[in-house]
Amino acid sequence: MLKTLLTRRMRQRASRLLELCELTCPDSTGVVLQPRTEILQLRDLLDIINALDEAEMSRLKYVAFDFSRVSELSGPWGVHFALLISLSRRLKTRVIATSLRGQPASVARLFSKSPDVQALCFAVGADGLPEVSAVAIFSRTA
Repeated sequence: MLKTLLTRRMRQRASRLLELCELTCPDSTGVVLQPRTEILQLRDLLDIINALDEAEMSRLKYVAFDFSRVSELSGPWGVHFALLISLSRRLKTRVIATSLRGQPASVARLFSKSPDVQALCFAVGADGLPEVSAVAIFSRTA
């Protein structure tokens, strides 16, 4: 009975994960999760994070969240980044927020003095200033 309940719960979580985002594995060292919505609800981000198999994710070098479709974080928007930072600490792997635009990019810039947010969202440009970036952040090492 317990095995059936666990299996059902795992299928529900996987189904919810695929409903909320697209998953790609550009290489064997990481995974990219791209939320499918323009407005990312805090509950949806929690569902995505909760659906991840932490044992498997912790074996990767990075877990990237591609926010290219997201233009707004709903709810207490600072918590979205706090959840990703917390996930990185739990997994002991690099969690990256890429392709930030609109309000999510503004939120990241607001917190840009935080070393944790810098590690999550920013690369350093040629001028030495942090810039929201999708490509450069992948070239950085943890």
